[in-house]
Amino acid sequence: MAKAFAGEDNVVVAAVDATVAAASAARFDVKGYPTIKFFPKGSSSKEAQEYEGGRSLDDFVQFLNSRAGTHR
Repeated sequence: MAKAFAGEDNVVVAAVDATVAAASAARFDVKGYPTIKFFPKGSSSKEAQEYEGGRSLDDFVQFLNSRAGTHR
């Protein structure tokens, strides 16, 4: 997924292992795995949007395109 958006200045795709980063998991209300959250550029952690779409690469790309204004 990150490779699909490499070079996009307005998109960062990050992976966090919540079993290692337990404090972050608690802060962002991660209750199951995988949990995917979208943070709009310039937003606070309180504005995280829960991703509830499909799990294919195409589903993720479409979701990010619609939120970030990209065209991958």
